[in-house]
Amino acid sequence: MAQFLDLPIELLPLILQHIVRPSHFAALCLVSKSFYDFAVSRLYERIYIYAWHREGKTKVLKLFQTLASCYRLALHVRQLVIRDFPKEQWGSAHEKVLDHCLRGLRNCVYLRSCTWTRDGSLTSEILEALVESPQLAALEINGRDGWDYDHRILTRFTHLQRLSIIMPSSRVVGILPAWFTVTGATLRHLTLICKTSTLVTDSLLSRIAPSLVNLEQLHLIGCPKVSHSGILAVLTGSSRGITTLGLEGVSPAIDFAELVTQSAQSSALTSLRSLSLSCSLADLPSLVPLLATAPLTHFYLSISGTSSPVHTTSPTIIGTTINSSRDAAHLSVTSLSQFIQTLIDMHGPRLIRFSFSGIGLGIRDIRTVCSGCAQLEDLWVTLRTSSEIDAIGPCLSQAQSLRTFHLQFGNFTRHLIESSPPQSRSRSPSPADAEGASPSNSSILAYLSPASTLSLVKQCSATLVQFGINTRVWQVRHTIKSDGEVKVDVRLGLLESPEIPEQFQVVRT
Repeated sequence: MAQFLDLPIELLPLILQHIVRPSHFAALCLVSKSFYDFAVSRLYERIYIYAWHREGKTKVLKLFQTLASCYRLALHVRQLVIRDFPKEQWGSAHEKVLDHCLRGLRNCVYLRSCTWTRDGSLTSEILEALVESPQLAALEINGRDGWDYDHRILTRFTHLQRLSIIMPSSRVVGILPAWFTVTGATLRHLTLICKTSTLVTDSLLSRIAPSLVNLEQLHLIGCPKVSHSGILAVLTGSSRGITTLGLEGVSPAIDFAELVTQSAQSSALTSLRSLSLSCSLADLPSLVPLLATAPLTHFYLSISGTSSPVHTTSPTIIGTTINSSRDAAHLSVTSLSQFIQTLIDMHGPRLIRFSFSGIGLGIRDIRTVCSGCAQLEDLWVTLRTSSEIDAIGPCLSQAQSLRTFHLQFGNFTRHLIESSPPQSRSRSPSPADAEGASPSNSSILAYLSPASTLSLVKQCSATLVQFGINTRVWQVRHTIKSDGEVKVDVRLGLLESPEIPEQFQVVRT
């Protein structure tokens, strides 16, 4: 009789490609020498440490001790994401930690991507060690240099393809023109994340644009001094064409119509496939010319500064009559629905991802998206009112290619939390709760009863692999049963991937 260990060794890579949880790879390394040879590379290939990880700082220390002392394991590292780091170390303890970090980084000779964003943890020595990485092509750092590192070292990274800078200081912003003259030829993706910074301006973008000839993706977040003129300089300066554009928290005076008119002469927007914007409800009509120019497949929109009648169930009316408030709310809802219908009419056949946040959508709008986008794989929306929750399932069933769905609630979330007994909120329901609970069960699964959550999932296409409500995300598991006929049992399980779900990320591609 054939045994498990008789499995042809050639099949192992095909099996392991479906495994994502690090603890599972660690267990596979203990099966046999053959399993170890294949699993250990997957275990160390991508390493993530986040600030919310239990004992994250201790894990950082142990990680770099391992990488420093075991060159063989460090050779497997391709991506390193360090978002937590012990900064309390002083004296000899700090020197020991830094020594492990430097030796560990130098041992990672095949490192291609490094993220180091913990404020105050990046040093000149660490940057110099990363400069020596021969294959490093992607870098994400905290741009607040302070007294921690010499910003001039950054200009020695000359072959980057992806660069993301968080909260850049005036010194870091000041060296960008010189830095991009040496790495601009290879740079494909550029992200600048600020907090309402006045340092990133149209003038700066105009200065760096001539160096960004091969840029394909641009994300600007929290840059209120950036308008259409600076963006246009980068768009027209790219010979490859910008395929992904993210503009969130830029100047409210940005003129999208002027941007479209000026870029039409150089066809700068014809390559655009992914667009991420934040704007007010009143700005929606001005976006239509921009939508008409680009063949979009990914669309993200965050509405800011909305009035309460648009997205709450019990608006507060101040200084106006009830009738006028209702009229304003009706007009807002109508303009929103018209905008969504226009978007679907233009891009529905090719749209793969649709994300709408900051304002609640009605069932009619969600149905428009699901029925009008045959290739839709990712849908992330906010529901306008709780009374429409039961109608979402039939809408989702129309999206036959749907893979991820994430739903946000507005005041409904607070209402459910406040009305739930304390014991219902004190524990995190297990996936098994989703099978036996009745709709009237007082426990809630991410602000929705377990039975209702599972009911929504079962109405979705069999292609669905991820389902989320508010801050909770589950992996959808389809188990095939054989008892006379083949049946598919749908269950909710813990998310296995160590990566942050993209709907929660600041930058989305």
